[in-house]
Amino acid sequence: MNMNVQVIGKENVLANITMWQKFKFKNKIKEALDLTRLKIEDTARKMAPRDTGALSASIWSKMINDTEAQIGDGVYYGIFQEMGTSRHGASPFLRPAFEAEKKVFENEMKKVLN
Repeated sequence: MNMNVQVIGKENVLANITMWQKFKFKNKIKEALDLTRLKIEDTARKMAPRDTGALSASIWSKMINDTEAQIGDGVYYGIFQEMGTSRHGASPFLRPAFEAEKKVFENEMKKVLN
């Protein structure tokens, strides 16, 4: 299962600033997103159900570009743990990790905009 995180609305801000400010702003967005994706990955590992530990060990994240990151797991049953099945209730770990850490990104962006 993969989850994409994307910064939306940057175009509105970038339209009203100089080239140098755009460069700095884009770098700050990238830094904030990179920090946040690492925190989400770490939190997801801690929240993942542990039977054998394979799910937790398979959790990964990567930057797609300056404003998009991807977080996922490398086991076939990760989606079933996250969403549940007709025979087994959900044990979500990616969505709660995202919810727990999204404040990190919001706080980092507040620093950028001030």
